[in-house]
Amino acid sequence: MSPFVADYLLFVFWACVGAIQIGASIGRFDGLLFVRHNLAARALGVALIFGAIAWFFLTENRNINDTEGGLDANQQAMGFFAAAIAAVIVTVVISSFSNAGMHRPRPGALNVPEGPEGREGSDPDDGLDALRRVSYLTAVRRSLPPMWRGAPGSVARFYSGDKEGIVFRIVGGFISRGRRG
Repeated sequence: MSPFVADYLLFVFWACVGAIQIGASIGRFDGLLFVRHNLAARALGVALIFGAIAWFFLTENRNINDTEGGLDANQQAMGFFAAAIAAVIVTVVISSFSNAGMHRPRPGALNVPEGPEGREGSDPDDGLDALRRVSYLTAVRRSLPPMWRGAPGSVARFYSGDKEGIVFRIVGGFISRGRRG
């Protein structure tokens, strides 16, 4: 990978992180913010975007045609896609750790009610609105159907054939340690 491509990836990455912070701040999705104060999150987003632009275009001559060593359209598209996806993943992970102590919703607020409607008529804290109250990873964990929450234990019981056997005890011990942190 050429240094020009690496610089482009970093430019897009930091600009996307800044745009996500501004969008999450405007939408009041506190679970995605690095900084809890909305005005500070917007300022951080603007600083990241303008800092990335200034670094990319003002430090070297990067307005280069693709026939003279610049990026062609396919490289730009793939680079933008990869850097934007990386920015979303990094934002989700960092904001989930920085907002781990964020106030929790009322008990059962993110659980989908059982009923013939399925997901229709569910709690307003379901889906994207959950990010207004909790971090992303917490919202994902709490919105999983109960079947998936207990899946590792039920798989171990199914394949061991013995609900009180050694396999069940070993796997159950790993699962309970993993849930405790």
